[in-house]
Amino acid sequence: LSGYRLPVIGRIVGGFGDAGGEGATRRKGVTFVPRAAAVVVAPAAGRVAFAGSYRGFGNIVIVEHGAGWVSLL
Repeated sequence: LSGYRLPVIGRIVGGFGDAGGEGATRRKGVTFVPRAAAVVVAPAAGRVAFAGSYRGFGNIVIVEHGAGWVSLL
């Protein structure tokens, strides 16, 4: 995916291929812990497929970038 950038500055607490919790599959993304009120941006151009509250995770945005790439922010 060309033109990719990190969506936020913060500490990385989980990376691609890391083991998830007990019995979980390997991670398919990167998990950040940003500072409070951090600005989050789309990591690449794409189409917003969903924006709103989701199952106790709070507000999320799902961006489809094409070629099978999706970002969950």
